Amino acid sequence: MLIAFLLPETNVNRGTTVSRHLFDFRKLWHALFDPGIGATLAVSFLVMFAFSVYIYAFQPFAVQLLKLSVLQISYIFTGIGVIGLISQAVLIPKVVKRFGERRVLVGALLLSASMYIVLFGVRHALPFVVAVFIQAFANGFPMPVIQSLLSRETDEKSQGTIMGINASYQSIGQIIGPVVGGIVATVSIPLPLLGASLITFIGFFLAVGILRKSIHKQALV
Repeated sequence: MLIAFLLPETNVNRGTTVSRHLFDFRKLWHALFDPGIGATLAVSFLVMFAFSVYIYAFQPFAVQLLKLSVLQISYIFTGIGVIGLISQAVLIPKVVKRFGERRVLVGALLLSASMYIVLFGVRHALPFVVAVFIQAFANGFPMPVIQSLLSRETDEKSQGTIMGINASYQSIGQIIGPVVGGIVATVSIPLPLLGASLITFIGFFLAVGILRKSIHKQALV
């Protein structure tokens, strides 16, 4: 409500683009193959997919394998929130300014994927909590960076559409993540964490491709 009433409208193209479909699945599909934004959208989907698998696995892992109490888990989630706030509100602008958006995305995904592997292997509370907090720190970077990349890689008229498509892919990841996590957990409770790592590593390699493409463009210029 504060955004609606207090911030000025900056979209000079508002009203010039009209969508005829409430759910344009065709546009959603074709956006993945767009040479400019397709890989970035895929990374966005994979990050949210992996995180949803991880969130599903967190509680049974913490309760059944590590025997953590409800109070202890609540402290952990509070710590995750504080770390996410600090990383997004304070650190992202400084880190992005120093290393660039694409390098930050690559590094954050590598760190996040690595922490999922660590979480898969730990069986003691202290290293579990440390890995969770490091993962929370790494996980604070991808989404803001991805949104920034998408806004830069599209023209002004298409930005609203692309942001909507990105939100759709994130929602799809949130929908299928718990389903996949639940199926995998029937085999082994820690296994979804390994799955989250594999999914994030796929996103990492796509992000490396995005970085290389950017470096190649700069070299040509």
